[in-house]
Amino acid sequence: MIFPEFHHSRIKVINTDGLSYLDDQDREIYIDFAECRNNWVNYLNASDSYEGDNRSIELTKCVGWRDAFAIPMYIEFFTVPRTRFVYPYSFIEKLRKLNSGRAYAHFKETANLIKRNGWSTFDMG
Repeated sequence: MIFPEFHHSRIKVINTDGLSYLDDQDREIYIDFAECRNNWVNYLNASDSYEGDNRSIELTKCVGWRDAFAIPMYIEFFTVPRTRFVYPYSFIEKLRKLNSGRAYAHFKETANLIKRNGWSTFDMG
């Protein structure tokens, strides 16, 4: 399934309630973290891929997942449909096969902002 995907530079604000970004038509779109958390829990409870009892919305603050080892790195929120922000390495970083750099710094900054605002993302990598 293909989900909307945006460059991380489209993110404008991350706060305790959610995230605002600009879509491809430069319209500001809002992602509600409480809604993402509900979708995350529903996904886990319906999935055969994750073991455990039915999860409770009250017991999690997870709003999506992230993968720093994917190419490109991404953070994906459990909107409907899901929304993914990518953190591609620059051409020079790819040539040097760097494991860090600007892309990773932006990736960590976004993940840390989500965490500082009371939410989390599941680490896929």
